[in-house]
Formats: sequence, structure tokens, C-alpha cells
Amino acid sequence: MTDLRSPNDVVFATSQHLTDAAMATFCDQVSYLHEAIETVNVENGKITLGMVDIVDDSARDRLRAEIDELAVRVARSYAKVRTNVISEHEGEATYREDPMPHLRATRQAIATYPGTFILRGDILKVINGLDAYFKSFALRLGAEEQDYPTTVPLRSMIDNGYLSSFPHHALTVSRIHADLADLARAAQALDGDSLPHDIYFSAGQMLAPTVCYHCFESMRGQDVRNVGRVFTAKARCHRHEGAATSGLTRLQTFNMREIILFDTLNKVAEQKQAILDEVEADFTRWGVAFEIATATDPFFPIQNETKRAFQSLQALKHELRLKLPYDDDDLACASFNNHKDTLVKSYAITDSDTDMPSSGCVGFGLERLAFSLFSQFGMDLGAWPAALRKDILISPGGLT
Repeated sequence: MTDLRSPNDVVFATSQHLTDAAMATFCDQVSYLHEAIETVNVENGKITLGMVDIVDDSARDRLRAEIDELAVRVARSYAKVRTNVISEHEGEATYREDPMPHLRATRQAIATYPGTFILRGDILKVINGLDAYFKSFALRLGAEEQDYPTTVPLRSMIDNGYLSSFPHHALTVSRIHADLADLARAAQALDGDSLPHDIYFSAGQMLAPTVCYHCFESMRGQDVRNVGRVFTAKARCHRHEGAATSGLTRLQTFNMREIILFDTLNKVAEQKQAILDEVEADFTRWGVAFEIATATDPFFPIQNETKRAFQSLQALKHELRLKLPYDDDDLACASFNNHKDTLVKSYAITDSDTDMPSSGCVGFGLERLAFSLFSQFGMDLGAWPAALRKDILISPGGLT
């Protein structure tokens, strides 16, 4: 039921039983129900929606119904989901403060828009060191490095099912109509936040939400035997996070290094596990506090209620979650995914060596990783564990 406490806020207490994971998904997705929702907070089992504008009675009634429906759908989609912690490491974390105030005060993280930052100084040094390390790791696996553009064709996002599963994260690209009147209206605009909506034309593109979709698009209609089986790239990714946007832990634009795999179902599973094992060994050697657990993607629960259960039961996705001591929480910083044959079918990718080609990918969120390391070891890089400093700061990726 929904209790309206003020003209601008909605306080909601669901009758649905939501696990911690389900509640996190519900809180992330409830902000997409109305453009006026700016913040979502949970306290004592109640969810408060901070509203930018006062909504009329009919809009409130619709919001009540949509909140209740969303809670039911999320609860149902998590009914068969089980999170299994595969391994844990206590690490050598010595820091207990939120790094973000220091990063802002020293202008190492300069916000330009909600969820977008200009980065410099030590945090950029750590991000670049981490990327060099994981790039070297991928090259040792025989990966071919590629360079990707910012956008992907919208057609690609429809073919691969991204839009049907994550419509709330999509950031499409548009341009102003090739019309003198519309161009003049844009040129004379006084406020960048209020350009007339009717002057835009869809350009058939979307800001890439992840790295691997570029690779799949490049492989469309190809035989992997002829073009390669392992690829790697670093690219900017873009996702609309709504009210969930928060510092460097939940960004609209972020950097990711990925390793993309093509082979038989068993070989992809073996490669994924081998990479996971080596990453676990590296982070243990570095003294990082983390856990590795099964996970599911943040599917929007409309026509996707069975996907989360299938992904969980098949253990197709694992996450590396680093501890955030200041918040007594953890943060997903890397994911290890087995796509089975879903994406190779979408892109008509074949393999003349097998009748059943499959794919997988491993993604490292570089800003999240760097932020988590600062949250565990503090702002003085010289005080970080010696093995970590050596691998990502002194000789990142084995470079001299």
C-alpha cells in the first residue's frame, strides 16, 4: 500500500516479501515509473520516493498501481533465485572512510552531469594501471585487441534482446531534423535542458551499454574459425541509472575492459572458470577483501520474469564483489558471463568446427574497481599492499 506523506513525496510499504537482492532491484527500478521521481530511499522497511514535482491525483493513482505491480513482478522474478557465495577473502583493508569527499575536494573526480565525471590524479593512475593489467592478462590468453566506437546500431540492440530486457538503461542517440526551422529553434535555445522535443530525429543508434555488443556486431554472419575466438577491448559504456546514480559506484558513463570468448559450450565454460580462478588468485595476492558469488542481470521484470530464474539456476553469471568498509557493504566490480548460444544465434555467428557455438564474456568495471581499492586502502597509494602497487602502479600489465 502507498502512503502519501507530503505533496512531493511518496512513502511505500510493500506487502510483498522481497529478499535483499529483490529489494535492491525494486529500489533501482521504481524510479523509472515516473519522470518526477528523483530519489529512492529505504528505511525501516519503507521506501520513500522523493518527487521533483507535485503530481496530480490521477497520476498518483496510476503510480500507486504501478508500484504495487512492480513489487509483485520483482518478487515473482526472484522466487527461484538463489545467490551462492563461491569464495570469500577477508583481505588487508585498513581504511574506513568514504573516498568520495576526498576525491571531490582534490578535484580528482569532477562531476559534469549526474553520473558523469572527469577523472584525474591518483584515481586515473589506478584506473589506467588496472586496465593495463587486465589487458596484459587478456593478451596472455591469446586475445586480439580491438577498438570500438561510442555507439552501436539500434537494430543490434533489438536483435540481441537488450532493449527487451533493459529498456530502462537505454540511452538512444538523436539529431536535430534537417529542417531550417528546427535548426533555427535549436540555435536560438537559451536553456540546454529545455530544447523542444519535437525537433529531434532518431538516428538509429544507441550509446553502447557494454563492450561486448560491439564485438558481436563485428562478428555478425561470420565463422569464428576464420576470424578469431578471443577478443579484448576497453570502451566507455553508457546506462541510464535514474535515481540509483551515485558517485563512482553507479555511473551513467564508465570504462570497462572486457574479454569476449567464442567456442563450444564446454570450452567457454572452462575458459570462464579459468579466468575466474586466476582473478580470484590475483585479488587474494593483492590483499583485497572480496567475495565471488552467483548473480543475475538487472532485467526489468516485464516479459522477463523467467530469465532471472534461468540465469540463476544455470549459474551462468558470477560477480566479483569488493568490500566497501565505510558502508559495511560490497560492490559488484567484475562479471563473468556464459551466454550459451543466445547471442551467437542473434548475430548468425557460426563455427565450422562445431555445430553448437557458444559465447561468453568477462567484464572489469574500472571506476568501480579503483573506487573500491581506495575505500579499502586509503588515499595514500604508497601505503597500499606491495603486490598490488607492483602490479598496477609500478609495472602495470608487466610493462617496465
